[in-house]
Amino acid sequence: MWITRFEDYLFEKMDMENEAKTTSEYLIINFEQTIQESLKLYNNLSKESKKVEFYPESDKLKKQFKYADNKNIKYCIILWEQEKEKWIYILKNMQTWENEEINL
Repeated sequence: MWITRFEDYLFEKMDMENEAKTTSEYLIINFEQTIQESLKLYNNLSKESKKVEFYPESDKLKKQFKYADNKNIKYCIILWEQEKEKWIYILKNMQTWENEEINL
């Protein structure tokens, strides 16, 4: 009897882990100061058939990175005020933590 319960527990846990994963390759980090530009970037990437997701609220950066990590999203797109002024955004590789500057 306990084996059946244990199997049920394992299958339930595996289903929960699979639900946490995503097909998105990019997560756009949400900052209140640059939300308009970030949404434009989201639309542009979507039009290019990129698998992109927009973090739903302006939250702490660490929390947004953790969200991307939990969903196995490969890259985070960061657009702070200083990047906006330079017409670039930061592409962060979530596996290596390397940053790359990309022109807007």
